Amino acid sequence: MRRWWLWTRATAGRSGSSQILTAMDFLAGQAAWRDRSVGKGSVTYAGGRLYACSEQVKAALAEATLEAYKQVSNFRMPPGEFNTWTPPVIANGKLYPREQDNLYCFDIQAKP
Repeated sequence: MRRWWLWTRATAGRSGSSQILTAMDFLAGQAAWRDRSVGKGSVTYAGGRLYACSEQVKAALAEATLEAYKQVSNFRMPPGEFNTWTPPVIANGKLYPREQDNLYCFDIQAKP
C-alpha cells in the first residue's frame, strides 16, 4: 500500500514491496532520498516534520527536507498483537498511532 504526504515541492511516502521511506522531488522528477531506518510502516506529515511508524512499533520524527533523511528522535511504542500499518494521526500536540486492537497517545509538544 502506498501513502504519500505532500510538502512544498516534494512528497514523502513508502514505495514498492520493500516499503522504503522515500522523498520525491517534483521538479527534478526523481527520488531525493530513501531511508530504511524505521522499517516498513506508515508516515504522516505535520508541522514541517515527518512522523514515521514501523509495523514493528518503532516511531521516528524526521525533518521534511529534500537534502537527506534527518532523524530528530525516535522511540519504541508498546507492542500489540498485530503489526502497525495505519498512518499515525497528529492533533493538539498529540501523536495517535494505532494497530488493530490498540490506540496509543503520546504527547509530542515541545517542552519549555
